[in-house]
Amino acid sequence: MKLQTSLDTFNLYAFLKQAIQDGTGIMTPPVFAVERLEDCWSDDETQYFPEVLTECLLQDGQYVYVNFSDCGLERDIRCIDGNEYYLIHQDDYEDELAEQEEDWSKFPDDVKPVQGFDLNETRSVGYVLQYENSTLTIQSSIFHAMGKRPVGPCGAGYTQDIEMLEDAELFEEPMKEYVRQFVQ
Repeated sequence: MKLQTSLDTFNLYAFLKQAIQDGTGIMTPPVFAVERLEDCWSDDETQYFPEVLTECLLQDGQYVYVNFSDCGLERDIRCIDGNEYYLIHQDDYEDELAEQEEDWSKFPDDVKPVQGFDLNETRSVGYVLQYENSTLTIQSSIFHAMGKRPVGPCGAGYTQDIEMLEDAELFEEPMKEYVRQFVQ
């Protein structure tokens, strides 16, 4: 998902405020600003306020990351839109279906297996916001809390990275719907 809009047609402040409210208790922090997408780190708790996040985005040229989901500890993924989505990879789905011998009660009726990405205890799906040339870009992404690569002596530490997604698969439409609430 990649949406582009102007601030005249999108209520950025309301979006950030609502995302913080809806995301509290799902992910910590629910929304934060970073200067870059690779090796990003933010422990500035003042950035958790919509006013500060707006300033970071519009005046300081930083990215703002908004968590849409919790991490993938379980298959039921809680999201800021108030819903839970059943996350299962296509291969696992096919294997478990074969084991069930047509007892499909294990899966929700609307299950949509994913192929292109996976969440785990250190990854969540969300939005990256970028403001450039009077255009606000909102793109689906994955936040890697433990990064994609080890760093430091003997690889003892990890970076934090945000990876853009072309397709958020089963989260794509719910993410678009959440954003549409703030289009004026």
